[in-house]
Amino acid sequence: ALVGIGEVTITAQRMGQNAAINQRLNSDALVNVVSKDAIRELPDINAAEAIGRLPGISLTRSGGEGSKVILRGLDPKFTSVSISGVKQPGTDLESGADRSVDLSNISPEMLSGIEVFKSPTADMDGDAIAGVVNLVISKAMDIPKNQFRIYGGYNGLSEDLGDFKASWDFSRRFLAKKLGVMAQANYDKKDRTAQGITNTYYIPDNQEPEKFYISEVTLTDRKQKTERYGGSAFVDYQLDNAGFYINNIFNASPRKIYTQEEKFERNNQRITHDLNLKEDKTNSLNTSLGGNWKLPAMK
Repeated sequence: ALVGIGEVTITAQRMGQNAAINQRLNSDALVNVVSKDAIRELPDINAAEAIGRLPGISLTRSGGEGSKVILRGLDPKFTSVSISGVKQPGTDLESGADRSVDLSNISPEMLSGIEVFKSPTADMDGDAIAGVVNLVISKAMDIPKNQFRIYGGYNGLSEDLGDFKASWDFSRRFLAKKLGVMAQANYDKKDRTAQGITNTYYIPDNQEPEKFYISEVTLTDRKQKTERYGGSAFVDYQLDNAGFYINNIFNASPRKIYTQEEKFERNNQRITHDLNLKEDKTNSLNTSLGGNWKLPAMK
């Protein structure tokens, strides 16, 4: 007898993500690892959105955009955030006791990997109850690279074609591959305009909960323009038994939000209007200098 086969589908794992999976399997801690290929294959607007795709992780959001990471259901202030192992300070300047880090101004284009440790090991700082998020910036590869990326977008609510994202990557090694130089720059602009309606109601008779009356109706029109730009430069020099590096990362995220509200109050028989304009800008600059020296039995 003959058996017919309709369709055969063959799938393969990218080499970069396969290395990330092997790192997770060989780790002594509970860790999730995302490779550079996996980060860039999805149109995440910032680093927090990229981390939020991992299992067991949620985000706090501002204007619909992810900003801070929630691990194991705990407040973001209990999560430690580092870039290539260098711990980042808290970004909530209004309440000095909050150590949470806002990742909305960091573009995923400059990351070569993301490591999320839900069970810190003995070599990590013990001040992270929820876990540790490490954003990885790797050194220049042996193969030269000079790459540009441009993405476009459309906002139907604003009928605007102004959404776009662009990035540039350069990587090369010199002096018999001892000196490595890697540079990256990115810029994106996003229209996050939104409209909403909110109703407030009350039930006059608890015995008849299906009968309720609307007391207030609020119409909201929010026009929000968000920009994000930054760059990084990584220089390393490798000797036979040692290596040194210097890393600089800059990110900025200016935002302008204009909100209009119109409220209809049934009890007071009146209509009120509220207008609000908010402008803010977040800058971050990280500079690190480090190295390693290989001894016969240790590093």
